[in-house]
Amino acid sequence: MLARGIATLLVVCFAAGTLAASATADETSAWEAEIRDTFGGQLSAATSDLFSGPPQVFWRRGPTLQTPKEALAMHVGWEIQTDLTAYGDMAQEVEDAAQDRWTSGGYMRRNRITVEGFFLKYWYVRARYGVNGFTGLDFADLFVEWSGLHALGRDAPVFRVGQVKEPITLDWMNNAKWPTFAERGMVTTSIVPNRTPGIRLHGNGFGRRLSYQLGAFLVGESRLTTNRQSDDAWAVTGRVTGLPWVSKRQPNRLLHLGLSGSHRWKLDRVQYASKLETWRGPEAISTGEINAKSVTVGAAEAFYQEGRFSVLCEGAITHVRRSDGGTTNFWGGYIQASYFLTGPGINYSRGFGVFGRVKPRCTIFCPAKRGWGAFEVAARYSVLDLDSGPLPGGRAWTITLGVNGANAYGVQAADSTLNTLSLRTQYDF
Repeated sequence: MLARGIATLLVVCFAAGTLAASATADETSAWEAEIRDTFGGQLSAATSDLFSGPPQVFWRRGPTLQTPKEALAMHVGWEIQTDLTAYGDMAQEVEDAAQDRWTSGGYMRRNRITVEGFFLKYWYVRARYGVNGFTGLDFADLFVEWSGLHALGRDAPVFRVGQVKEPITLDWMNNAKWPTFAERGMVTTSIVPNRTPGIRLHGNGFGRRLSYQLGAFLVGESRLTTNRQSDDAWAVTGRVTGLPWVSKRQPNRLLHLGLSGSHRWKLDRVQYASKLETWRGPEAISTGEINAKSVTVGAAEAFYQEGRFSVLCEGAITHVRRSDGGTTNFWGGYIQASYFLTGPGINYSRGFGVFGRVKPRCTIFCPAKRGWGAFEVAARYSVLDLDSGPLPGGRAWTITLGVNGANAYGVQAADSTLNTLSLRTQYDF
């Protein structure tokens, strides 16, 4: 018994050590959903089951290890995204505001390895470590999840502890591996909070027609929005979504509505900026650093899907309480439409109220299955206003056109934003 106890401790420490060395950037995992649906409710709680026989190693969307009684299941995944971007002649006032020029070329947008798995029935860990062409080492989500309350029902809340996404807006919560456009909207990459250490819970209700996420976080310096603060700065962030209408016969006909918000206090300075929905270019508009005591962000989202056609609209506003006693407001939003020429359409996931991986019936072309993969055309109009009283940060709008082609494992996306043409190729498992 003592030997088994020590061995169990080593297994748990190994999982924790794996987390400490890796991180993830995406909210939902296709493999996680598959494992939960396959044997999530049957994972044995008996510690001794970990050592009931030799583990199996096989390929399931990547290398996978699983014990005979499914008390432990670990998976390794990988994703790589490469972008080729060409910039046309920008308006002189845009380059003057950015104080830099846009440079065409190719670069690696993401290159990450994921380690994730279930153990002891109710425990799940995920970690991802990656690099990109600009920031080098890229640490993102790093957490442990406990779903022990699922013994009371499938919709019971689940708890995550570690570095996680703050739950706000549909655009931010969507997985970056399965985007409609190569980059998120301006409002998402400027106003919306990013990832921070903390504790978060999420769950569902009313037959998964309701989803909710709520967390408390220790505010840190974000890659998207600069938040410099004292050591005791905190944030509370939450999101709730609902399906007021969904077709019983066709689940890809639905109406999704959501509200989210965040309050951050004991800050020092904040800054908001935007690259106009491109990753390689400089910041075209920026507020500069603002001495601030607190920030409150509110957002609303609406999504309608009719088979292969869908429309998504989101807006957010941030209220900054400055150190001098004044207040400042910035806002932004976007509306986008998408249509799948072939394939099933957007894969809506009720668990988090987000979009999942598009699952075409075959790869690019397979006459035997009467399929052509999944080809999508989309358009988006975005606005961002960073002007407020004595803080002229600038205003911007963009029009983005996109074409996506998806097969079982890869995504290729071609986007045109203002005077920009970008081509993305992606492979992941």
